[in-house]
Amino acid sequence: MRKAKKLASARQQAWDEIRAQQEIDRVGTHPRTATPLPGARRPPLITAQNGIDAHGDAPRLPADEVTGKQSESARDSAARTRSGLYTIVSLVHPAVVAFTFVLLLVAGTPLVDGTWSLPWFAGSTVGTLVLLALHPRATRGAGTGPQVTGLALGVVVLLAGVAGIVGQNVVEGRAQLRGSDVDRAVEEYHELRHTLEILTENQGLLTLPPEQAIPLGAVYAEAKQQAIAIGQLWNPATKPVPPLPPLADAYELVNIAAAQQAAALEGFVANLENPEPAREAAYIERGIAVDALLQNGIPRALDAVDAAIRAAVVEGGQ
Repeated sequence: MRKAKKLASARQQAWDEIRAQQEIDRVGTHPRTATPLPGARRPPLITAQNGIDAHGDAPRLPADEVTGKQSESARDSAARTRSGLYTIVSLVHPAVVAFTFVLLLVAGTPLVDGTWSLPWFAGSTVGTLVLLALHPRATRGAGTGPQVTGLALGVVVLLAGVAGIVGQNVVEGRAQLRGSDVDRAVEEYHELRHTLEILTENQGLLTLPPEQAIPLGAVYAEAKQQAIAIGQLWNPATKPVPPLPPLADAYELVNIAAAQQAAALEGFVANLENPEPAREAAYIERGIAVDALLQNGIPRALDAVDAAIRAAVVEGGQ
């Protein structure tokens, strides 16, 4: 009987160990914690609720799964980097194409300095064609928004370049930097030439006979206001320091001619309404003085300005 009891106890212990091992295996694959059977040994690490093991640490993923997630993250980062680069290129590329085309017009063609430059023309042409050919490939990874924005930026650069070419001042075959002394002197020289033409044309009103002048009262009033405005514009007392010294003499002569012409026109109209020998003599004298300035004084002053501009360009190029 003792042997039978001993064998029965051994079999019961064996069954208990088998059931304990089965419970351990089940707990290792299930998120819930089970109560171990008596006599069963608890494993060192078992997964508990919320994915935390018995030591309070998060469960470790298999090595191949961790490597896969890292590779996927690296691929995403590389994709974002490529997308950002394509966006930048799609914004800048059209502007670069427009700039090379403007360079072709400025340096290679006679639009600015009046001569062809074969090296610049050939190099700029090749560069422009290559950039145009690369445009689809350079911007294929960018979205529609960056591509449209880049094209708009390129159009702005192109229009600005063409506008600069059209309005560029060129002296002695050299394009002048906008805002420089020579550039401002050229602009004022052209304005003074135009002013001389206006004063000369209005001076002819002082020579009309009364039968032609009387119906033109509005024309005389407008000419007088033009002369007053010209005198105010070129008043040396209010003008800033001229970019080149000879312009100061031109300011003074144009100011005197405009003021004398305004007074002569006023006297001419007043004499038409109420003829008086003294009034007639006064506007005739003023008219003669204005004629002398328009025919001799102002043109000589403008010639001096033109010579000073050319001399400044030659000295600046040395």
